[in-house]
Amino acid sequence: MSVIYYFNASTYLLSSDSSMQPAYGVALSLLGLLVIWLVYDLLCKSKLVDKPIIFIGILFLIITLSAYLYSDIFNPRAVYMQIGSMIGTIMVANVFFVIIPVQKELVTACIDKTQVSRELGLKGYIRSRHNNYFTLPVVFTMISFHYPGVYSGSYGWLVLIAIMGILVLIRHYFNLRGVGQATNSLIGLIILAIIVLIFAMAPSQNKSEIQEIVSISEVKSIIDKRCASCHSDNPTDDVFVVAPSGFVLNTEEQIIASKDIIYQRTVATNSMPFNNKTNMTEAEREKLKIWFEGE
Repeated sequence: MSVIYYFNASTYLLSSDSSMQPAYGVALSLLGLLVIWLVYDLLCKSKLVDKPIIFIGILFLIITLSAYLYSDIFNPRAVYMQIGSMIGTIMVANVFFVIIPVQKELVTACIDKTQVSRELGLKGYIRSRHNNYFTLPVVFTMISFHYPGVYSGSYGWLVLIAIMGILVLIRHYFNLRGVGQATNSLIGLIILAIIVLIFAMAPSQNKSEIQEIVSISEVKSIIDKRCASCHSDNPTDDVFVVAPSGFVLNTEEQIIASKDIIYQRTVATNSMPFNNKTNMTEAEREKLKIWFEGE
């Protein structure tokens, strides 16, 4: 978050249509890390911690609201990293402020052969248990930038919440399996949720209704205007001085050879240009779609 998203906030953190100053965006990100821990810690110290369904519901609602609010400020990829960092902050703070101190007290009690309260062990257990459920969602957000089809789109934040919910269910299944209480109904629910999500995320495969021919020269003109500032032998972008991933679109031949990737990133997922920095229009995306379908 610091090296990539904070030090390059105008490119990686903030959405392309945001008028917010980069420093304010970074401050809002850091504020989210602090607030989520304070709210979570208060919940854990309240009587709600003994009511797991209500506790999880409140925490899930807070995370959902955070994802929605940040989606208006940050670019989609940054939203995923922000939510992952917020949950990761809870995990680290749990270990640092609760789990390790509890462990030290338990070790000391063993050495001194003194009694410890049941509440002490339970406090460390609850935080460890929460970290257990947080693990898969955090791992997913760490690798999510590899999958633009997931985070792109107007409802990328909602997809994030759905995936996190499924991952928590998967973790719950394995926890139950570990104590011999896993049920087939839970497996069925997980599979059903995954299938529904896949169909909901699937890009439209309908052919364009507009019957026209888009030439490769028109496509190259769009690529030169919207993509070549980064993806060329000599990028002119203010951040990318070398073509990202070595992906170059200088010639018509290179464009034709890369037509599948161009379609996936500019039409199917709308994830490129990155953060739509060069303001590719919907009309231009439609032309790229028509050209791809006619190839």
